[in-house]
Amino acid sequence: MKKAISLVLALCMILSLAACGQRTDDNASTPDNTGTAEKTVITGSISHSSAPDSTYDIGAHYFADLVKEYTDGTVILEIYPSAQLGSDKEAFEGHRMGSVDFSMPGASMLSQYKENIAVFNLPFLFSSREDAYKVLDSELADEIYSSTEEVGVKVLASFESGFRQVASAKKPIESLADLKGQKIRVPDGDIYVNTWRALGVSPTVLGWNDVFSGLQTGIIDGEEAPMSSFDSAGFSEIVKYFSFINYMYDPVTLCVSTMFWDKLDADQQAAVQKAAKEAAAYEREYCANLEKDLQAKLEGEGVTFYNPDLTEFQNAVQSVYNSYADQETLNAVLALLGRTA
Repeated sequence: MKKAISLVLALCMILSLAACGQRTDDNASTPDNTGTAEKTVITGSISHSSAPDSTYDIGAHYFADLVKEYTDGTVILEIYPSAQLGSDKEAFEGHRMGSVDFSMPGASMLSQYKENIAVFNLPFLFSSREDAYKVLDSELADEIYSSTEEVGVKVLASFESGFRQVASAKKPIESLADLKGQKIRVPDGDIYVNTWRALGVSPTVLGWNDVFSGLQTGIIDGEEAPMSSFDSAGFSEIVKYFSFINYMYDPVTLCVSTMFWDKLDADQQAAVQKAAKEAAAYEREYCANLEKDLQAKLEGEGVTFYNPDLTEFQNAVQSVYNSYADQETLNAVLALLGRTA
């Protein structure tokens, strides 16, 4: 009898240990048989100095949406408009310190770091958007822009804000003579300052977010900017004379810090580059279509438009071409356009 009881107890103990062993296996981590691994999400910032819902901003949001889609949600970008992260120059410096990931400066700002990029901002270089796209989407442009990688920034694509025009709160500008004595705001950059000096103006360098108050207080009489920027900034409240001079097509570059770029794997980099090119094409088309409707809108707000003869303007800026240091780059760009210096 005792032997039987001992046998039963032994069997119970064996079964109990087996059950405990089975429960331990259930609680242990198991390999993921689905073949998927947990995603690592990389977040980044996009800085630009234009207003919300401007062409810059719309292009930035479109780019961020494509990046999220093409990277399967592993790269998420947040947009900071209206220079929330600093001016274009401050954002560019932020790239080098790792505090800003993407930005949208004009090519003229980049030329402060790499002088050869100033070729894209030479006055009256491009006679149409098609001319600009021919150059800016070329291998030559990629080569010129690649020089920024030496200072920690990679250019992904060229967006746009349209051709730059001139507007005045003081009087109409129907000829070169009408500019004399007017205080015209220009962005920071030698190419702007030198161009407007050649046009007989003493230019006033002022940050974009200070232009409205500058017009209100009379620090400046007018400003030069694309029509879309003029509209989004609300300048029509003060400025009533707008002249089409198409003096500069100013590319808006989409830049990324090399510090952020190097965090991405090869597939993510390819996805971001693809998104940049597609977003640039979308933003360009949006900007061009927008301008078709803007003149009527601004006329309704009391703005009068003028179309001066550009011959005297074009002749006046020849000195800017003569002083451009990188004649080899200039000649290569002109060759793409079927022109000579």
